[in-house]
Amino acid sequence: MTPSRVRVDVARHCLSSLLALATCGVVPAQSTKIDIGAIDLDDAEIKRTYTDWLESKGRAPLDYVLATFEHHDVVLLGEHHEVRQNCAFVTALVPRLVKAGVRVLASEFYPSSRQDDLDAIADGRGERFDRDRAIAISREVAWPTWGYVEYLAIVEAVWKANHEERARTAEPRLLRFVGIDSDWKQVALWNETSAAKRAEAFLAREQTMIASVAKHIAPAGDDAPKVLVHCGFAHTVTAQGVRLGTVLRKRYGSRVRQVVLHHEFGSLSKTIETLAGDGRAIGFDVVESPFAHWTDSTQMAFRFVDSFDKLAEGWVVLAPASALRPVHWIPGFVDDPHFADALFVARRRGWVDKDDDIGAADELDAKIRDHFERKANDLDRAARVGGKKQG
Repeated sequence: MTPSRVRVDVARHCLSSLLALATCGVVPAQSTKIDIGAIDLDDAEIKRTYTDWLESKGRAPLDYVLATFEHHDVVLLGEHHEVRQNCAFVTALVPRLVKAGVRVLASEFYPSSRQDDLDAIADGRGERFDRDRAIAISREVAWPTWGYVEYLAIVEAVWKANHEERARTAEPRLLRFVGIDSDWKQVALWNETSAAKRAEAFLAREQTMIASVAKHIAPAGDDAPKVLVHCGFAHTVTAQGVRLGTVLRKRYGSRVRQVVLHHEFGSLSKTIETLAGDGRAIGFDVVESPFAHWTDSTQMAFRFVDSFDKLAEGWVVLAPASALRPVHWIPGFVDDPHFADALFVARRRGWVDKDDDIGAADELDAKIRDHFERKANDLDRAARVGGKKQG
């Protein structure tokens, strides 16, 4: 028997055992890890282990996240930033959150120091959404280039839900929109030459995020209001380091659940897409599933955690990674007071050429808008070419 055949047979045996254990809700303390590179999806029996489980356990993404609140009080929704579909998903969740018992939508993308402003914008009292005020706050966040239509739409969705709830009843159940970030500045961090001071800034930021979420976590109980935290994927990992997710897990145990939004992640994301099939949107548990013990020796992340379920407890596929598209730029976002910092960041991120002579806010604004439009067009073009080759 060849070594490759041995690996396949071992993988099949492990997968069958794990499927049975996952169905019973039991996972062994010591389990054989399964490297994605050793999974032969051309083997119908191996593939069926996963596809049958997805068919029986997977749910539509919105339903999956909302159902997570049936057993958990805090859900950390981790994203890869600046993706159009991710923001649209959170926006679609908003009208259904209060019914699921969620009373706080906490966001990495606004500072906790501006909570009074956020309350005034999002509590639904105003007759219209104060878009200009919301944009003004976005100009003050850590990144002076966080001028994205889709992130702004999330705040507007909260305002709309609260406004309609206030019109519906004299005792409205409102959704509070909460900023959890600190007042750190990316420009200052990039200009800092001391590694120790950079580490100190990162830690202080994480501690602010932890404290900002924790103040909204009520004592456990059947009627405890629930919290959805929308933030970057790295902050949500619950099994490593001093990040938000890990600290909250240590404090609150199983009351906390992490869910990751699908993104480009090498063989892992490609394998999930193959198993889900046909660009299917689906949410599913990784913990106590046949996926739990996956590893990927080609990914640095698995040097810090030893299995997929330590990296992601739940997974939501909104679209294949190749179909994910960048957010749209808010026209006029770059203003004169923030021009210098925005130009610095835009150059560092490669949005504008380092040698471009850009002397005014409106000129930079137009170039950033063009950058995002070109990026989306390039991805569309690559998808069409890829589709023709497959056809």
